[in-house]
Amino acid sequence: MRAAGALVLLLYASANRDEANFPDPERFDVYRERNKQHLAFGKRIHFCLGAPLARMLGRCAFESLLSRLTNIWQEEC
Repeated sequence: MRAAGALVLLLYASANRDEANFPDPERFDVYRERNKQHLAFGKRIHFCLGAPLARMLGRCAFESLLSRLTNIWQEEC
Protein backbone atom coordinates (compact mmCIF):
# COMPACT_ATOMS: atom_id res chain seq x y z
CA MET A 1 0.00 0.00 0.00
CA ARG A 2 1.23 3.51 -0.79
CA ALA A 3 1.40 6.35 1.69
CA ALA A 4 -0.96 9.25 1.12
CA GLY A 5 0.61 11.78 -1.23
CA ALA A 6 3.14 9.28 -2.63
CA LEU A 7 4.19 9.77 -6.24
CA VAL A 8 2.84 7.17 -8.66
CA LEU A 9 4.33 6.92 -12.12
CA LEU A 10 2.33 5.38 -14.97
CA LEU A 11 4.42 3.98 -17.83
CA TYR A 12 2.29 2.94 -20.80
CA ALA A 13 5.34 1.57 -22.60
CA SER A 14 5.82 -1.04 -19.88
CA ALA A 15 2.23 -2.32 -19.97
CA ASN A 16 1.88 -5.96 -21.04
CA ARG A 17 5.62 -6.55 -20.60
CA ASP A 18 5.52 -8.09 -17.15
CA GLU A 19 7.74 -11.18 -17.14
CA ALA A 20 5.62 -12.65 -14.33
CA ASN A 21 2.59 -12.70 -16.66
CA PHE A 22 4.12 -13.01 -20.13
CA PRO A 23 7.09 -15.23 -20.95
CA ASP A 24 9.45 -13.44 -23.35
CA PRO A 25 7.44 -10.19 -23.09
CA GLU A 26 9.53 -8.28 -25.66
CA ARG A 27 8.66 -10.72 -28.48
CA PHE A 28 5.50 -9.99 -30.49
CA ASP A 29 3.42 -13.17 -30.57
CA VAL A 30 -0.31 -12.99 -31.29
CA TYR A 31 -0.70 -16.67 -30.33
CA ARG A 32 0.93 -16.57 -26.89
CA GLU A 33 -0.94 -17.90 -23.91
CA ARG A 34 -2.71 -15.38 -21.69
CA ASN A 35 -2.83 -12.99 -24.64
CA LYS A 36 -6.26 -11.73 -23.61
CA GLN A 37 -4.95 -10.52 -20.25
CA HIS A 38 -3.38 -7.40 -21.76
CA LEU A 39 -4.12 -3.94 -20.36
CA ALA A 40 -5.20 -2.17 -23.53
CA PHE A 41 -8.82 -1.54 -22.49
CA GLY A 42 -8.56 -1.66 -18.71
CA LYS A 43 -10.13 -4.09 -16.27
CA ARG A 44 -13.45 -4.65 -14.48
CA ILE A 45 -15.22 -1.38 -13.56
CA HIS A 46 -12.56 0.62 -15.42
CA PHE A 47 -13.09 -1.28 -18.68
CA CYS A 48 -13.31 0.93 -21.75
CA LEU A 49 -16.88 1.20 -23.08
CA GLY A 50 -15.52 1.84 -26.57
CA ALA A 51 -13.45 -1.38 -26.65
CA PRO A 52 -15.83 -3.35 -28.92
CA LEU A 53 -15.96 -0.45 -31.39
CA ALA A 54 -12.16 -0.07 -31.33
CA ARG A 55 -11.71 -3.81 -31.98
CA MET A 56 -14.19 -3.74 -34.85
CA LEU A 57 -12.54 -0.69 -36.45
CA GLY A 58 -9.10 -2.25 -36.00
CA ARG A 59 -10.25 -5.42 -37.71
CA CYS A 60 -11.81 -3.43 -40.58
CA ALA A 61 -8.61 -1.42 -41.00
CA PHE A 62 -6.38 -4.50 -41.11
CA GLU A 63 -8.71 -6.35 -43.50
CA SER A 64 -8.81 -3.34 -45.82
CA LEU A 65 -5.04 -2.86 -45.70
CA LEU A 66 -4.23 -6.53 -46.27
CA SER A 67 -6.72 -6.81 -49.15
CA ARG A 68 -4.77 -4.07 -50.96
CA LEU A 69 -1.36 -5.63 -50.31
CA THR A 70 -1.86 -8.81 -52.32
CA ASN A 71 1.85 -9.30 -52.99
CA ILE A 72 3.07 -8.75 -49.45
CA TRP A 73 3.68 -12.46 -48.78
CA GLN A 74 5.09 -13.39 -52.18
CA GLU A 75 8.84 -13.57 -52.73
CA GLU A 76 10.37 -11.49 -55.47
CA CYS A 77 12.02 -13.40 -58.30
